[in-house]
Amino acid sequence: MLTLQITKEQVFDLIAQLSPTEQKEVVQYLIQKSHCDPHNTPDEQVIEGIKEGLKEALNGETIPLSQMWEGIDV
Repeated sequence: MLTLQITKEQVFDLIAQLSPTEQKEVVQYLIQKSHCDPHNTPDEQVIEGIKEGLKEALNGETIPLSQMWEGIDV
């Protein structure tokens, strides 16, 4: 994977050089990419969360189950 170091201003300058049709395509692409599936979490992130939770549990950093859902309105 190629990673470029580019500023926001440089991106805007490059987009400004495109035709209106090309600019629209770029915007549509960015919108599509920003709507990632929230249920598609990378494995590494899931594993790290499990490790952190296990570490907290082993250190006694827990809360009673009765308090776990306080303040959450689903």
